[in-house]
Amino acid sequence: MDCKHCAYCNRCKHPNESKPACLMKTRYDKAVVMARVPKRYRNSFPTNIPIQESNPEGYRKVIKYCNSILMYVEEGYSVYLYSDKTVENPLGTGTGKTTCACAILNKFLAEYIWESSRQKASMLSLPALFMKCSDFQNKYAEQCRNQIGASDEYYNYKNNMKTCKLLVLDDIAIKNCTEAFMSELYEVIDHRVSEELATIYTSNVSREELEDILGQRIQSRLYENCIPIELNGEDHRF
Repeated sequence: MDCKHCAYCNRCKHPNESKPACLMKTRYDKAVVMARVPKRYRNSFPTNIPIQESNPEGYRKVIKYCNSILMYVEEGYSVYLYSDKTVENPLGTGTGKTTCACAILNKFLAEYIWESSRQKASMLSLPALFMKCSDFQNKYAEQCRNQIGASDEYYNYKNNMKTCKLLVLDDIAIKNCTEAFMSELYEVIDHRVSEELATIYTSNVSREELEDILGQRIQSRLYENCIPIELNGEDHRF
């Protein structure tokens, strides 16, 4: 059976040759762990995202972004995946936003690794990163409480979020944030926008509601050079 990297390396398709360990797969598996992609999403790719029937327009936009993933990331185009609250789904959850975000990240890693190998170029140690916003908030709270080692760990996370080529910020519309944490989040977003680094945001709220939760300063900066993709429908988690 072909692995998901066969489209790039083709090494497994020659029956008369011994099958060496797939270098592409080895590099990808290491990169996806380093990127902190949750296990349930590590096999999410544009070819298997389950939104084509429920959100055909959103699906088309995701596929278009993925088909030119290296170009979009290199030029700093971000994506805002969001849901509007509906009668059938009053919380806007379970519509495939995180799945699509991870599919984009995984596709980028596969393309980036292949292109680096093809050009015999050195790879970045952390080309992409997945960060749930609540985890970032918890790391911030831990270092504020002066837990041993928490400060170094937090600033390492923060620096990685600011500098990686592609960042997924999952569930960004977190409520009840302190003003101090909001400034930390703004610093990350502002740096990435200024440096033209692509970010994939997911949220259960519309653009207007996002301003109410995170404030106009963050909402405005987030939407610069950003492609909004709406994913609605029933909650598929149940």
